[in-house]
Amino acid sequence: LIWHLSEGWLLLLIGILIGLSGLAVAFLVLPNWDDDAFRWPWSYKRFDQYDLSSVLQRSELSTVYLANTPEHGRVTLTVLDDPYASEPAQAESFLSKGRTLKQIHETDPDAPVIDVYRVGRENDAEDGRPFLVLEHLEGDSLLSHLKDIDTLDTGEALSITRQVCSALQVAHNNNVHHG
Repeated sequence: LIWHLSEGWLLLLIGILIGLSGLAVAFLVLPNWDDDAFRWPWSYKRFDQYDLSSVLQRSELSTVYLANTPEHGRVTLTVLDDPYASEPAQAESFLSKGRTLKQIHETDPDAPVIDVYRVGRENDAEDGRPFLVLEHLEGDSLLSHLKDIDTLDTGEALSITRQVCSALQVAHNNNVHHG
């Protein structure tokens, strides 16, 4: 009889603990869950002065992160990966493209060109990994939008065409010719 009472109390205690854990998750974790902005304390990562939220894309040359900064909020951080980061020609080409994009936006801030907040090297070290901090834009790419809807109506097609032409004009005015 004593064993059965002890076993019953133990099961009750375990049930209470599981219930309290569920309440803790419901009240402490879920309200802070915001489109990948929430991070568990043990998964916290940082690059230079930027808090990394998630990986948005990886390519052969670079990794693109969603990051947070007090100055600009959510940003897109593109980091040149090894072994390219340690090759001077590759690193300079990457940084040069970032500086050019920054110059294009500064020349005509109203042009539909993404804003570049910073072009630099990790921890401002001469041998630090090159990176770009860009404005983060929410939403789908034009390609995924087209896959979803199949065709554009005339007004939407003209609007997109105007934006592309405007961006190309600003680039050409800065002696940049898109490949």
